[in-house]
Amino acid sequence: ELLGPWEVRSGEDVGLLGVALPQAFLVRTSQITRLQVFLLITISILLVILVGIYLANLITRPLLRLVRATSQVAQGNLGVKVSVDGNDELSVLAHAFNAMIAGLQEGFIYRDLLGRTVSPEVREQLRQTFGSGNVRLEGQQAVATVLISDIRGFTTLSEQADPARVMNWLNEYFDRIVPIIVKHGGVVNKFDGDAMLAFFGILPRMLSPKKSALAACQAAVEMMAAIDELNRTREQRGDPPLITGIGINTGVVIAGGLGAKDRLHYTIIGDTVNTAQRLESLTRQLIKGTGAVIGHATFTALEENQQQFTLEPLGLHSVKGKLERVMVYRLSAPREIPQVEVTL
Repeated sequence: ELLGPWEVRSGEDVGLLGVALPQAFLVRTSQITRLQVFLLITISILLVILVGIYLANLITRPLLRLVRATSQVAQGNLGVKVSVDGNDELSVLAHAFNAMIAGLQEGFIYRDLLGRTVSPEVREQLRQTFGSGNVRLEGQQAVATVLISDIRGFTTLSEQADPARVMNWLNEYFDRIVPIIVKHGGVVNKFDGDAMLAFFGILPRMLSPKKSALAACQAAVEMMAAIDELNRTREQRGDPPLITGIGINTGVVIAGGLGAKDRLHYTIIGDTVNTAQRLESLTRQLIKGTGAVIGHATFTALEENQQQFTLEPLGLHSVKGKLERVMVYRLSAPREIPQVEVTL
C-alpha cells in the first residue's frame, strides 16, 4: 500500500490518496523481469559467439585455403591458385603464394623443355627471350650448329658389364662433357643412351652461323681433351676406354616444342640434324680413336676462325639420305709450332 497527501495547486490539502496492489502481482513481475534479463544475457552471449565465429572464419578461411593449396603443391599439383580478396595481410600472403606457384610453373616448363643441362644465366636469358616472343614453342626455322656425340661400341661394352657399372660409366662420362657444352653457350637437347645431341645458336638468343660454328668447334675440341683425360683414368682403373665420335654440322633447323600437350620438349629437327648424325657415323671409318669431323657448311661458317683449329680435309663421302657426297673435315686442336732456338 502507498499513501500520500492530495493537494490542489493552490496548496490546499484536500485529503489522502492511497494505492494498494496485491503482493502476488509484485512477485510475478519480479520473476518476469528476471526471465527477461536472463534471455537478454543469453541472446547477447550467443550473438557474441556468432560474431566471433564469423570473424574467426574471415581470418581462418584464407589460411585454410593456403594450407590446402600448399598440400596440393607438395603432391606435385602446380595448377592450384589461391583466390585473393581485399588488401589485408592475408591477401598479401595469397599474392606471394600465387607468385611462387607461377615461378615454379615457369621453372618446370623450362626444365621440361630443355632439361637441367643449361646454366642459370642461359635459363634466365631463355625466360626473357620467351617472354619477348623472339623464341616460340611453335616450329620456326633457324640457323644453328648441331653437335652429336656417340661412344663407339658401347652396346658391346654394356652387354659385357654389370648394368650398374655401365650406368656409372655413362654418368661419369657425361659429367665431363656436358659442362663443356654449357660453358660454350650450347644446349644439351637430349640423351639417347650413350649418344648426345646439342645445339648452338638458337637459345638463349639467336647467334650468327659464324658464332655458333665457332662455339660448337671450341666445345668439341675441349670435349676430346676431357675424354682423353677420362680414358687415362679409366685405363688406370682397368676399365675399357670410351672412344667417342663427334659430328658437327651447320644449317637450317626447325626448332620448337615437340610432344603431347602436357609434355612438350623443346627440340630441333631437320636435314642439318640428320647430316650431323651421319657425320658422326663417318668417324668410325675415318678416325682411329676419339675424334671429330665437321661438314663443309660448318667449315665455311667459321670463316677466319678456321685458323683457331686444325682442319684436315678428308674428302667427299656418301652419307645416308644425301644424293650428293659431303665434304668432310677432321677437327682437332691447333698444332703447336715448335720453337727453334737460333744461336747467333
